Amino acid sequence: MFKVCITGTTRGLGKFLKDYFTKKGYFVLGLNRGDDIANLAVGCNLFINNAYDGELQIELINQLHTRIRNIVVMGSIASDYPDPNRPEYSQHKKELKQRVLEIANTGKTNMLLLELTGESYNDPETVAKVIDFWLNNPKITCVSFVHGEPNG
Repeated sequence: MFKVCITGTTRGLGKFLKDYFTKKGYFVLGLNRGDDIANLAVGCNLFINNAYDGELQIELINQLHTRIRNIVVMGSIASDYPDPNRPEYSQHKKELKQRVLEIANTGKTNMLLLELTGESYNDPETVAKVIDFWLNNPKITCVSFVHGEPNG
């Protein structure tokens, strides 16, 4: 059975993705703050790193990229267009993007970085469809969203 592990499933995009993949018939494990995410995610066919917690996103992909074949990471367009009101957030997202692309370039792990905007969180169905498309086209490594639409 195809197993999907998703962080941050209590509300918003993470909850939508958990419900979406469950309806598709996948076994979905929601991972949240306080869980031993790195160990619980081992054995997943797809890991979706949705929850933002500073440098934790980078730590998780560093721990999991050699143990899970398909990883989706929620990034932000703030990695390229820093938010002057949230410089630390923008810096974390920039470092996250750099690390995801480094791992993707090794060719050992299928990595997808979704550079989201606030608007794209309002359209989780589009985000889910992009992930579905990527599962069949894992050579894609980054999709940026503008006003809720993917811009390849």
